[in-house]
Amino acid sequence: FATSDAHSYFSLYFYSGEAKNIYMIVRGPKEYEKFKQFNQRLNPITADDFLKSNKQFIAVSASDRSKWFEDELRSNGTYNIKIESEWRADSGHKKLLTVRQAGGL
Repeated sequence: FATSDAHSYFSLYFYSGEAKNIYMIVRGPKEYEKFKQFNQRLNPITADDFLKSNKQFIAVSASDRSKWFEDELRSNGTYNIKIESEWRADSGHKKLLTVRQAGGL
């Protein structure tokens, strides 16, 4: 799972038995360092690094200021994005996305 939404990340991280497979997507090194300083066990990764090593993944997108990762994927043009589910939560509108690199898997 990948998300740029902190609320979704912490919910997934703490309730999952596979926290090492939950990624907090951040914009750059400064944000990465903030997460690592907060807690060494968290799993932040820059968007560029994540996309270099993952051709297919599931993402949680939110309709607030953390939606930038979904917007970046859509504007890039090299990813096929399918909305699997949508729901409203206390923290806003959420979407579960399947993301595949075009021409990939």
